[in-house]
Amino acid sequence: MVIGPSLAGILVALAGPGTVIALDAGSYAVSVLAPGRSLRLPGRRDTRRAPPYLEDLREGWAEFPPAVLAGDHDGPSSPCSTC
Repeated sequence: MVIGPSLAGILVALAGPGTVIALDAGSYAVSVLAPGRSLRLPGRRDTRRAPPYLEDLREGWAEFPPAVLAGDHDGPSSPCSTC
């Protein structure tokens, strides 16, 4: 428990505080990335393809008639009967 702070003090004196902080950040990056390199999860078995985003967007906008989008609430397809 005494060796860590002593080593850190020596490294700060030799290399400077910025270098020691960069080394510390690098050690955190290694500890975050290392498990991902060794851990392999099985691939997804679901082979269904999700519809493309633009296809979904077109389908959704097709549900709204142009009159509703323009603010015409008096049309026959008006969802608001009291407007």
